[in-house]
Amino acid sequence: MRRLPRYLLVLLLLWLAVTGRPAHAESPTWFTTGPYGGWITGLDFARGRPETMLAASLGGGVWKTTDGGLHWTAVNTGLNDPDIPSVALSPAFTADNVALAGAKIGGIHRSTDGGQTWSKVYPSPGSIDADRLMEVQAVAFAPDFATSGVALAAGANHQGNRAAGIFRSADGGLSWSKRVDGNALGMSCWHVAFSPNFASDRTAFASCTAGKLYRSTDGGVTWQLRNSGLPTQDIRDIAFSPNFANDGIIFVGSYGAGVWKTTNGGLSWSRVLTSPDWWMDSRYLAIAPDFDGADGNAGDDVVFAGDINTGLWRSNDGGATWSRLEYPLLDGVSAIRKDTYVIRPMPGFDATNPAQQPLFVGTHGAGVLFHPGGGVGSGWELRVAGLAAQQAMVVHVADDGTVFAGANGGGLFRSDDGGTTWLSRNGTVYATTATTAIATAPNFASVPHLVAGNYWNAGIAYSFDRGQTWREPALGSGPRNQIRALVYSPGYPAENLIFAGTGGGSPADNGLWHSTDGGATWTHLSNQIAGKSVIALAISPTFEQDRTIFAGVYGDGLWKSNDGGGSWTQLGLAGQRVWALGISPDYANDRTIFVATEDNGLWRVTNAGSGWSSLYGGMFRGLALSPTYASDQTLYAAYAYGDVLRLTAGGNSVAPMGDTASPRPSRRGLATGRGRGPALFEAFYGMSVWQYGSAPPVCTPVPEDFNGDGTVDLQDVTAVAQRWPASSGDPAYDARFDLGGTAGVIDVVDIATVAAAWGTYCP
Repeated sequence: MRRLPRYLLVLLLLWLAVTGRPAHAESPTWFTTGPYGGWITGLDFARGRPETMLAASLGGGVWKTTDGGLHWTAVNTGLNDPDIPSVALSPAFTADNVALAGAKIGGIHRSTDGGQTWSKVYPSPGSIDADRLMEVQAVAFAPDFATSGVALAAGANHQGNRAAGIFRSADGGLSWSKRVDGNALGMSCWHVAFSPNFASDRTAFASCTAGKLYRSTDGGVTWQLRNSGLPTQDIRDIAFSPNFANDGIIFVGSYGAGVWKTTNGGLSWSRVLTSPDWWMDSRYLAIAPDFDGADGNAGDDVVFAGDINTGLWRSNDGGATWSRLEYPLLDGVSAIRKDTYVIRPMPGFDATNPAQQPLFVGTHGAGVLFHPGGGVGSGWELRVAGLAAQQAMVVHVADDGTVFAGANGGGLFRSDDGGTTWLSRNGTVYATTATTAIATAPNFASVPHLVAGNYWNAGIAYSFDRGQTWREPALGSGPRNQIRALVYSPGYPAENLIFAGTGGGSPADNGLWHSTDGGATWTHLSNQIAGKSVIALAISPTFEQDRTIFAGVYGDGLWKSNDGGGSWTQLGLAGQRVWALGISPDYANDRTIFVATEDNGLWRVTNAGSGWSSLYGGMFRGLALSPTYASDQTLYAAYAYGDVLRLTAGGNSVAPMGDTASPRPSRRGLATGRGRGPALFEAFYGMSVWQYGSAPPVCTPVPEDFNGDGTVDLQDVTAVAQRWPASSGDPAYDARFDLGGTAGVIDVVDIATVAAAWGTYCP
């Protein structure tokens, strides 16, 4: 093999040292560095170019990778909704660049530039659903889309007047017609799938509520029920055998009744999978591309099933027997939620070769995972760099600068470098998997205690080692409702007292709780706010002396206690939805507290509760005081869907700080920091945590990062140079390195292409 001459490599590196530099932001701006991952609900790849994929997420829109998931970028321009249950790429994507995305309330969107920009195509003016929103659960292209232009979509009606049923396009996705009217029939539809032989058999299936499975044999124009023998539960997903023409095999997944199979094209069905220990909601099925139910070799017929309760399942014998696959611990300490929504066996999958079974899955929280061996054994890789789609529900900064973030499904994350990088730290307890509230002990550097609360009525967890390990209260001790607010006594641990506010779920559990043993046991306080949704707490910095604590009640205003939470008095905003509170660090002298509401704007309360000033109107979901508020009189307030405001002079002067991303997901919280990290963080439901400050080097993923270490560097240049001048057919030739110049030959132009990308950084 011919190698790059030493002198040429030296000259090349000298040139790179001068020209190859990553770009840096010049002034403070909003940016995100994660935590990466999210709720992935759809994943599709380009035929003929499988390293190019689009991923759909709830809250974060659509994401694109061109390097097999090593790096992701958001591609949301034109989308009117950040909740995307489904995405699909045209079978001829490498030629036509057409993609479809289904939005949860925004309808069907179409892209003709590979997902870079989108246009809404249905519901359209003049259509039967022109006055409706549309919850699109699935979109799919016909295998012969390049010639037929046929695509299908399924719509659900969960919340009233949503366009529901089965929808068809015959012009490449430009216009759509309703072929089965779910609104008239009182049903929702979940999935659509084409026969692999659609060009000749014109067959497609669609799944809907109450066990309704529809079949079309005329290309999706007309539909008939084909559900004899199926359960009455909703049919969630459909998967055709690649050899359907010969084996007649289809699998369907159900809501609560497991996985079912037909071997005669849907004439009859039998159940092939139920969980022995948990109720199953099988949202996604996938059949390996080399599956052949008619070849007599049942031992190499691989099928996958994804379930939101029991995780990922695999069968090697066409569904006769199944085994449950296990996800790894993230960072060696944090469990991944089992919820599996997407399964993609990739081209080249060989059921007879355990080392050649590339598999992608999408989960609720961890994001996208890859396994080279079909999910069996170790080997899972988290492929989420750049995929900032976590449904962040809270961000919190400890007094030593350590930053924590909580996400729905993603769990709890910790940053030890001011938000530059994040570590998964939710441990193996369920209470941290959907974190809505976090509190850290005073003097966190020396007392590394923290507590975290759960959204899904799973209570509280506590840690004594910065979140490395977690414990849960004794069974029966502690609230089970949504934990919305947590706060330590400023005198902790000498005064071993922690407060928790709860809301949602059973009113009997709502109100204020406290722990006097670091979080091991909890007591529900019987007082005037018992039974109310307490979603914000603010404790006096001199609590040990004045015993003052404030509570923000969702739907009933601001309350105050002067006896450590024993009794309460309502101060104002009766009937209003309080979201966040901020108390002056100099409360002992200025007696000032700030209140952010969803329905009545932002307020400043002085004289310990008797003086009220309305600062700004609007729907606020974030409030944080500067760590040096006592001297700079600065605070920050965030609209739920708009700008963040910087308020100075104690709230009397305001300056907008700009917005972050489009489509705007829901903002859930705001926090200021001190110490090592940036000063301001905000939590977005679907777009992770954003920071205000000097952004890191511009992240532009490029295929020249061959080793996937996040930087185009000497190793990548050398990888190409060592293959010069290999040509197609030569064992040293690798098409990945053939980037320009003469096609089929690794030449100097290819080396120069990699060199030009030197220094590009995208972790």
